Order: sequence, then structure tokens, then C-alpha cells
Amino acid sequence: YTNNKYTRDIEIYMLNTDKESFEDEIDWVNVTDDDLVFQGEYTLNKAWCKFDLDHSFTYTGGNVLLCVVDNTGY
Repeated sequence: YTNNKYTRDIEIYMLNTDKESFEDEIDWVNVTDDDLVFQGEYTLNKAWCKFDLDHSFTYTGGNVLLCVVDNTGY
């Protein structure tokens, strides 16, 4: 980043999974509205990104899939 701040419209999905790797670009894990933990605008800057989740996530052990969707459009 430069000294500029960037505001993005994002969605963050989190889910527990047994999946350990992806074979190719069409190998994925489907996410649903139940997996959505954050939705809205977020301003990024040169610091660490911290998100206060809209919905709780319960870690059950194993692997976690974190999916960030940028809906900003540019």
C-alpha cells in the first residue's frame, strides 16, 4: 500500500473443513449464507486489518476456510 486508504465492499465467509489442499482452479469448497461472518465496507490502510465479525464463528478443530469476496467493482 501507499499512504492512501482504500475502502472496499467485501464479504467474508468462514467455515470448518476437512479439505487440506486444492487440486486446481475448479476444485473448491462451496460457501453459503450461513458461512457469512462479515459484510460491508471496510477501509484498508498500511496497518494490520482487523474485522469485527457480524456473526460468530465456532472453530471445531481441523482446517478453516477463509473466503474474502471483493464486491467493490473496480
